[in-house]
Amino acid sequence: MNADAMNADNVNNKVFEEYAYYYNLLYADKDYVREAKYIKEVVDKHLPTCCTTEHCKKGEHILNLGCGSGNHDFELAKLGFKITAVDASKSMIECALSKQKKDAFYLENIRFILSDICKLNLDASCLDASYDVVISLFHVSNYFTTNERLLEFFKQAYRCVKKGGIFIFDSWYGPAVLTQKPEVRMKKVQDEHSVIWRMTTPELKVNQNIVDVNYTLIIKDKLSKQINEIKETHEMRYLFLPEVEIFLEKVGFKLISAKEFFTENDLDINTWNSYFVCVKSY
Repeated sequence: MNADAMNADNVNNKVFEEYAYYYNLLYADKDYVREAKYIKEVVDKHLPTCCTTEHCKKGEHILNLGCGSGNHDFELAKLGFKITAVDASKSMIECALSKQKKDAFYLENIRFILSDICKLNLDASCLDASYDVVISLFHVSNYFTTNERLLEFFKQAYRCVKKGGIFIFDSWYGPAVLTQKPEVRMKKVQDEHSVIWRMTTPELKVNQNIVDVNYTLIIKDKLSKQINEIKETHEMRYLFLPEVEIFLEKVGFKLISAKEFFTENDLDINTWNSYFVCVKSY
């Protein structure tokens, strides 16, 4: 599940603000290094064939829509990219900034911005057609559960990327969701301060193409022994290839690749984690 996508209009931002610290602990085992290297491979593969200018072919400037606490951005910066990273959660951006301040390299190569990614609040010099690559990872796209919001999300990506630049995003893939079905899951994590138990109880809404992901977090403070409980629901929209093509074409993108994340396998009923690459051709 993706707490990096704190941009949906149907979620409680106050809950997400409280969730920011626990998010980093819950996803401490996520392999951001591998994912960043994989994104670089995708950029290196597709951008040179799409872009018509030498500067764009280098893929130097990336806009990350839904950056969360910045973990992908730090790893992408190490690989040579300059990043503008946007998220709607104040706590997530504050967390990213606190990590950024520890290293002058990150201060120079990453810019974090607090903004709804469907209503980007960037200065004019870094908005329209400014970026070689736009990315949106960890299933940010699935948080836009209405057609209007999803279309606006794609419009913002199109507006920000250069002609010949590419947009990369991942998603839950509908055929796999309906075949495999979401399952109840339990997870326990801890650090020197807290122990967290998380129960994930999904509810599949077939006619809306949505999974309600119900989280219950039990947090125990190791020092005070105090126990806190957080309950929240994430509405996640799973996507199908034909509708992705329709939405992208509607805003001006051309879809050039749709594969399983990491494996590069073709999409099928076993592909839960899909990703898409599209180009701004005009």
